[in-house]
Amino acid sequence: MATIAPKVLSIAGAIAAFAASAPAGDEVTYGGGDLLIEFRNGHNASITVNIAPTKTTGVAPGAGPVAIPTRSLAIAAGADGAFILKSSEISSYVNANGRVPITYTGGNVAMLVRAIRL
Repeated sequence: MATIAPKVLSIAGAIAAFAASAPAGDEVTYGGGDLLIEFRNGHNASITVNIAPTKTTGVAPGAGPVAIPTRSLAIAAGADGAFILKSSEISSYVNANGRVPITYTGGNVAMLVRAIRL
């Protein structure tokens, strides 16, 4: 499992490079704010990317207990995909190490990933 440090954008601009994903999955360090996680599938088949909640239930004001969904995205061969995790909801996806875990199904050969803190 690889740990990915998000690039923090500034008004002056920044270069946010892609990194190779790890077969066992990746973790993105969370340091506050909104988090954009992008994927580029260079594989010859679809790859499904999952971000599972570390808390399975939460409380919605006025509604009570709610199930926190797994974020899942099937990315076709040669396509790009992305998740945005807003600061108001990301705590349900951050593990005890302060990271957002990501898993891949269908293999992850030639999958690239990058994270940008907004």
